[in-house]
Amino acid sequence: MTGPTSEQHGAGHPDAIRPEAVEPGGSGTQGDVWEVVVPLGCECGERPLWDDRTGTVVSVDIPSGRLLRTTPSTTTPWPTKEWVLGANAGVAVLRETGGVAVALDAAIVLLDEDARPTRDPIPVELPHDAQFNDGMCDPAGRLVVGTNSQAGGPPNGVLLSITGEGRTDVLLDGVHESNRSEERR
Repeated sequence: MTGPTSEQHGAGHPDAIRPEAVEPGGSGTQGDVWEVVVPLGCECGERPLWDDRTGTVVSVDIPSGRLLRTTPSTTTPWPTKEWVLGANAGVAVLRETGGVAVALDAAIVLLDEDARPTRDPIPVELPHDAQFNDGMCDPAGRLVVGTNSQAGGPPNGVLLSITGEGRTDVLLDGVHESNRSEERR
């Protein structure tokens, strides 16, 4: 999640999220070969990403609310730090100044590298029976995050854009599940 847009306060603002590069190999195209590198015991792991500043892979396990930071190693298993955040953790994205922004239940929390909050949570109003599910930072530094419908009824999920000040704009509604840039209605 970013702080203010670069036009407002510059890309180096403490709450700004780092724009992410496109990963090699695309986003799960047919024919991709997947391999478990580190068995983390996730029920529903989401959005692993490489943090080049710390040399670690950051990810979340949605239902357990765990934030995971794994260090690649020549030993097995790879060392992993784990923090239980106490709520559904839909996605973690890197912040420009270090640490991560995590979409938890109905708030965005900004954490340092040791998962300590760096400010009060940013509340986000979510549709009834929806939870955060995946997201990323746009080039202006806003968190674009989606939700999915939990009740199995009509699609009530949304795709949101959230600034570091907490301004939330609905980009798309009527979504069953949002994952990366491919939204399904």
